[in-house]
Amino acid sequence: MKRRKIVEPADSSVFFAVLAMFLIVFVLLFSELIDCGYEIERARKRYQELLTMNQFYQAEILRLSSLPSLCQRMQQYGLSLCIPEKWSWWKFSISPQAKTGAVNGKNVVQQ
Repeated sequence: MKRRKIVEPADSSVFFAVLAMFLIVFVLLFSELIDCGYEIERARKRYQELLTMNQFYQAEILRLSSLPSLCQRMQQYGLSLCIPEKWSWWKFSISPQAKTGAVNGKNVVQQ
């Protein structure tokens, strides 16, 4: 016959201490996870607010750049819509060297 091992009070107190430690760690990690969820929700709401503001400003730009609005503003500021008698069309072409600002590997200050 096998003998049953008697559980001593010292063994049970160590077991409960380790169990309590694991429980505290689990609660702390779970609360941190919940806090991250709230932060993500706040960031998502802020993102939606910014998207709404962006759409509002895009609509405002389109409204202000429409032809009737431009005509109204030109009349308001006393500008005319007539084409000047002498006008010209200039086409500027920028060479790749001028874009980088380098000639023969040396930086050039453009004036």
